[in-house]
Amino acid sequence: MAGLDEIVSTLNRRRSFFCKMRYEQRTYWFATTIVIIIMMHRLFSTVAATGGLKHTVMFSFKDGTSKREINKIKNGLLELPKKIPTITSYELGIDLKLEAGQKHPAGKNRMLIWTASFDSVKDYQTYEEHEAHLAFLGKLQNVVLPGSRSAVQYEVKDYSTT
Repeated sequence: MAGLDEIVSTLNRRRSFFCKMRYEQRTYWFATTIVIIIMMHRLFSTVAATGGLKHTVMFSFKDGTSKREINKIKNGLLELPKKIPTITSYELGIDLKLEAGQKHPAGKNRMLIWTASFDSVKDYQTYEEHEAHLAFLGKLQNVVLPGSRSAVQYEVKDYSTT
């Protein structure tokens, strides 16, 4: 394969050149290479973050649910990533109760939204079956308004560049 031979030849020339460099030049070259590697890692980590899977769930609380109980639910969600390593990132939001969302023709906004990101469907399934997630679900039953839960799991694609 001509391409591979060219690469090997180029690497051998560079290795020879590197061996002839003074110590200061090699140190500078090494430091520059490390910086480039770090920058490439960040670039490709960002690109990789646009792949994978997201799980988004929304629900409302029953009338009379106290702020203390709502905070327990929020804190419980925020603890999940510490207990379930397959969660790569997450977001938690509480509805701002803007007028348009409260008077929408299709119904009022949900009160809470949770989004968790995963690298794969398998990682999501690990989360779904994890004992910490199942224990958290048990805590929701007493405070979530029946019929208000809505969720979706979807593959992450960046459509803004197409």
